[in-house]
Amino acid sequence: MVEKKKISPDLYQELHNNFDSILTQLKKDAQVLSDEIAQEVVRCNQDIKALGYAVLHLELEHEIGKISDETYQSAFKLLQENLKRANTEKVDMELTKTKLSNILLGDSKEPAQKTKVIAAPINEAPELPEPPVVVYVKEVGKAGI
Repeated sequence: MVEKKKISPDLYQELHNNFDSILTQLKKDAQVLSDEIAQEVVRCNQDIKALGYAVLHLELEHEIGKISDETYQSAFKLLQENLKRANTEKVDMELTKTKLSNILLGDSKEPAQKTKVIAAPINEAPELPEPPVVVYVKEVGKAGI
């Protein structure tokens, strides 16, 4: 528009400076969001680790007979649901961070492969491993075995 003399060079410069300052602020805000997302991913990893320990503890308590089968099944189901939720949340956070990074880099298109994986419904979270198997070993010797 400046070249066609529809706006003055001064007005163009003012608009350009305003745009640059807004863009700079948006980039700062995006970086803050990216840092917050990274912290949330760390929290999700900690939750996943804690839930893994809870599953292990539950298995041990069940194997030594401290909790009933009914209680075990109920608690195990609850722990598995929470593990799936934490994994889904982590994947969502990582996807959001990737999208934000792509926007900051000027690449708004996602790789087709990632879109297919992330577009899956929440109830199709990655399958979690089977619970650990606990083996008890008796000491051989004085017991006459």
